Amino acid sequence: MFLNDPEAVANILEKLLSGTKDDALLAFQIAFDLVENENQAFLLNVRNRLPTLRPQSPSQGNPSPESTLPSSQNGTVGADSSVAAEDVHMNVDSQTPNGNARVVDPNEVAYADRLAKIKGILSGEMSIQLTLQFLYSHNRSDLLILKTIKQSVEMRNSVCHSATICANAIMHAGTTVDTFLRENLEWLSRATNWAKFSATAGLGVIHRGHLQQGRSLMAPYLPQNGAVGGGSPYSEGGALYALGLIHANHGEGIKQFLRESLRNTSAEVIQHGACLV
Repeated sequence: MFLNDPEAVANILEKLLSGTKDDALLAFQIAFDLVENENQAFLLNVRNRLPTLRPQSPSQGNPSPESTLPSSQNGTVGADSSVAAEDVHMNVDSQTPNGNARVVDPNEVAYADRLAKIKGILSGEMSIQLTLQFLYSHNRSDLLILKTIKQSVEMRNSVCHSATICANAIMHAGTTVDTFLRENLEWLSRATNWAKFSATAGLGVIHRGHLQQGRSLMAPYLPQNGAVGGGSPYSEGGALYALGLIHANHGEGIKQFLRESLRNTSAEVIQHGACLV
């Protein structure tokens, strides 16, 4: 990675995937270590250099179905892959147009399965899903502490108000648990200007990695059609920043929306939120 040589890394991973079960496990561990360094550009280069299917020997006639096994978004082979694998075994005895039986190498099936898994790992989505599940299931934050702080803070003290909102975001970072905010919407609405920006951006901290529903979660606050909507520009700018936090280091799906939002607005606060991403 430090030598910026994705080609060499891809070759090593491919060689390990073609080896024994222990070699494949080592390849998976290397992939997880690469993801942990969070160099998205390097990971994409490595992933793109991995083969889409393993080259077949000349003795084999038609391409075997296992070369087209789909991989699910979280890096594991899903139900469709299992069905496809079963179809492969069912077609072993089928006849090709020239009358010869089509031979399916079980090593090819195993290789395709490993390749699909490692591409899922390198995409980062498997690590994100596992992290979300872990943080949600092991969330031990005490809402009573936040409620006590909220009741102790004076209504007019905007600094303490903002600090409480930030404390909630940090306490629930990555857990997707935004119960405190939903139960105190009226209290939350007292935030103004940049405090409102930070309050909305805090949702991005709480829902970090929630890629599937990140856009829908922030939809009420985002600029409509890339332009300034009827809401506060501070909320809309904070929502763009939150969207960037949700997709941090995995932003291929929202880059276009952020660019459009940046181009279609003249409000500096909204531009600021988009540029922070």
